Formats: sequence, C-alpha cells, structure tokens
Amino acid sequence: MAWIRKAVRAVSVLLLLGGLGYVGKYGLAWYTNERMYSQIFDQKELQVTTDSAVDLDGIGWEFWNDSVLSAFQRENPQCAAVVCIPDTALHYPVVQTEEEGGTYYLYRDFNRKKNVNGTIFLDYRCSLETPFNLILYGHNMRNGSMFGTLKKYVEQEFFQAHPSVYLNYGQTYKKYDICSVITLSANLQADQELFRVYDNPTEEERKDFVELISKRSIYDTGVEAGTEDEFLMLSTCYYGKSNGRMLIVARQDKTFDL
Repeated sequence: MAWIRKAVRAVSVLLLLGGLGYVGKYGLAWYTNERMYSQIFDQKELQVTTDSAVDLDGIGWEFWNDSVLSAFQRENPQCAAVVCIPDTALHYPVVQTEEEGGTYYLYRDFNRKKNVNGTIFLDYRCSLETPFNLILYGHNMRNGSMFGTLKKYVEQEFFQAHPSVYLNYGQTYKKYDICSVITLSANLQADQELFRVYDNPTEEERKDFVELISKRSIYDTGVEAGTEDEFLMLSTCYYGKSNGRMLIVARQDKTFDL
C-alpha cells in the first residue's frame, strides 16, 4: 500500500513541476495532504512488530495495527476511523464533526486548514455504535487521491479486482463486500433517499433500504444484501449526470476485534 501512495504522489509532483493549470491549482494542496498522511503511515510502519501487526484476512498489511488510528487521533481528535480499499491509493483517515452542518472538512485538510482537496468525512448523523448504514464522503480527485478511485467502479472488471472495503475504528476492523455500485443525481428527490441515515431502523425500513440499493446498482455484483446486514457507503461526485454522485455500497462481511 505504501508504494502505491508514493507512486501517485510522485506522478502528481511531476505534473506540478510541469506547470499544468489544473495541477497548479490543486497539486500543492494535495501534496501537502498526502505528505502528512504518508509521514504518519511511514512512521507506524517502522515501529510495527510481529506481535502488534494484524493480518487481516490474509492480506498482511503490516501497518494495519491499533496504533495507526491512534496516531491520527493524536494529530486530530476528530478522526473517527481509517478506511482502505486494498491495492489502490484509497487509504485514509476519516473525520467526523457536526461543525458547519457536518461539512466542515469538505474543503479543509486533516489539520483543519483550508484545502481544496478536503478530507474524507463520516456523515455527522451516523453513529459508529449503531452502524446500520455509515456514509463517507470524499472528493473525486482527478489524480486518483481521496475518493478518486471510486469512479473506476463504473467498470465491472475494476470491481472484480477490488471487491472489498476495510474500516478500522476503535479496536475494531471490519471488512465490507461491495454489493451495489450506484450513479445518481442529487437534484432528484428520489435519489436523495439513498442518503437517509437510519437510527435503529425497523424491519420494514431495512427491507426498503436493501431493495433500493439492490435495484439501483448499475450491474450485478453477485453480492446479496440482507436486512440483518450493516452497510458502509462511499459517496463522491460523478460527472456523468447533472449534480451527479457515485455511491459505492458495501455490506459487512467480517469483523476483526483486537
């Protein structure tokens, strides 16, 4: 995972030095973000021992241990989790706050400074204690950072190569299998229903939610969602529709408690 992050960072630096207009506007802000993230990940990698490392489902991320989340929380107490899609650049801390209607980090970096790249954040209405549907938001960056990876899920082949999302919060690691890939328009009232946050949903509400995400998927993932499942939802901009959004919905598969 570390080499992917460093490779993406190196490409963006080259583009920045090339003076391209888009990268000139966003590249430095992105590099500032990524450098800070990498410093924490690299620091923790150097300190990992065999006893402290967690081998998640045989993936063997040597840096996925309980000290990673703690390191981010020391930098920013509003850090709630760490999210990762294996073998992609998507490996980031997740923040949560009610400030500015929950959108405080939309254009602020992890250290609360103005930054056009923003920070991945958890919907302020969601509770990690009752996580029926957790919704994460992040920018669809052209260089592939933040939630820039998600646009690739329009191709079913990419889903087949990257079918799972992992989330670490507290002393818990969870694996989620992607069950729906949805494109929508935030202008439509019916589409806004996909972003409803449920607090202790009834059986009928669970059934309606599962039916909705299942019928809206742009292709069949082969992963069946059920009313007893918990869900992780990753949302980003989608430029194929007016005020478009891409929504990756994954159902919980496994929990690893430390």
